Amino acid sequence: MREIEDIIRKLRRHFGTVTVHPPAGEAVLRDLCERIPTVPDELLSFWRYCDGLCVIFDESGELFGVERSLLHYPVGEVTDLLGRLVPLRGDGCGDYDCLVVGAGPCEGAVVFWDHDIYDGAAYLLGGSLLGYLEMWTDRIVHENLPSGEKDPRCRPPKLDAFPWLGTPEYRHPWPFDEAWMRGHDPAAARLLADETSRRWLLRQGG
Repeated sequence: MREIEDIIRKLRRHFGTVTVHPPAGEAVLRDLCERIPTVPDELLSFWRYCDGLCVIFDESGELFGVERSLLHYPVGEVTDLLGRLVPLRGDGCGDYDCLVVGAGPCEGAVVFWDHDIYDGAAYLLGGSLLGYLEMWTDRIVHENLPSGEKDPRCRPPKLDAFPWLGTPEYRHPWPFDEAWMRGHDPAAARLLADETSRRWLLRQGG
């Protein structure tokens, strides 16, 4: 996939270490499709290109391969959500960026699932897998040094009173600046303009 190659080139131009795992085997992908029959071609194409990748700094810089994704699948605990969210990345706190599969709201989009509000998708991360990957890449390149360490300007200052952490000097607009996301991801813009999709997203419902 040319788009995936472009994303990896951008990561490698910035970071000293980028690990791109070999492609997933067809037998592994067949087993995946048996377990998740609605997995979209876009995700299969990504895993055929690389079975996950890692930018060395913390869990936010790792995209799951098939095995890691299935290890955490399924997420969600209610009937209309269970099985629709395929984990793509973890944050180290039990939360996941997930691709939405199967017929229903936000099919093909990437959303954030928060274990503290487990009964639904919290908010939109991308209107498609490629849109998500492009914005995720843009954020980690801008918020991390070539060594993989967090840019000090992006660390929230400690405060002496609640909420204990202040606003960092620099914060990337993704995913909470809707105007920025709309301008960078047409598929996300369409979902954010759709009332049914917004109601399905717990923190972006009308």
